[in-house]
Amino acid sequence: MAEARLIVQRKAGQDITQAVANPFADAGHPLLTGAYAQAVRKPPEAYRAA
Repeated sequence: MAEARLIVQRKAGQDITQAVANPFADAGHPLLTGAYAQAVRKPPEAYRAA
């Protein structure tokens, strides 16, 4: 997840918007509860929004 966050941050640059940040926030709970398949769907959403 950390690697995906870095990739998205590089693409977004200084333009971190809510559309970029929200998927990572939304992925936090599934990661903690073990729903990994649901969590890995979120970073691509952030990448597309960047």
